[in-house]
Amino acid sequence: METQRGASWVGQSCLDEIAVPIVADTSVFINLNATGYAVDILSAIPNVVCLTEDVLSELREGERRGHAHSDSIDQIVDHERVEVARLGDEGMACFQSLVDGPTVDTIDDGEAATIACALERSGVALIDDGKARRICADRFPRLITAFTVDLLFHRNVRSVFSRDKLATSIFNALYRGRMRVPTDYAQPIIDVIGLQRAAHAELCRATCAPVVDRDRRPHVHPHGSGEMGAPTIRP
Repeated sequence: METQRGASWVGQSCLDEIAVPIVADTSVFINLNATGYAVDILSAIPNVVCLTEDVLSELREGERRGHAHSDSIDQIVDHERVEVARLGDEGMACFQSLVDGPTVDTIDDGEAATIACALERSGVALIDDGKARRICADRFPRLITAFTVDLLFHRNVRSVFSRDKLATSIFNALYRGRMRVPTDYAQPIIDVIGLQRAAHAELCRATCAPVVDRDRRPHVHPHGSGEMGAPTIRP
């Protein structure tokens, strides 16, 4: 008997109805690789997934330092739906504005390049870092942003992954990749991976406290967006 698919028992992703390019930050690829099913996830979604040259450099640096997340980066980069993106003039100007200035108002090169590329390509910025998301929301309120978990809960992934496979993917991203998630995704994640594995993966530490939605997205996120915090998760 075929294992039950996920479409009927987990909520929607804000990426479900979006066909534009997805531009992913370094941590997203680390999380994706940590799932153990990166190629299957990339094959399932219809979008082009971009990584900037800065993000690729950060992943390569991790490889040189012997970080486990870099073991399969070539397999991800070589995937037919993945594109290494170079910033144009507008993107470079945006990038510089995000990395130059006081520390409180700037972010690292990979995050800045991801935001700049998403703006330049009218795409979605896939970023988990709270500071980068806050700065992005303040300076570019019309830019659509999403979390790694939105990629894992994409309806195409849910339609082809069994419940067990999706649960393993999410648990691995949390436990191995240290994936951060918005607070309102905590319960849907527990519903999929179970309370015991959620505790083992320290989901409380990984979650983000909700804030007023400033993203002004054309699609309402069913599980919210947030900044870093440490809420309590109850069964």
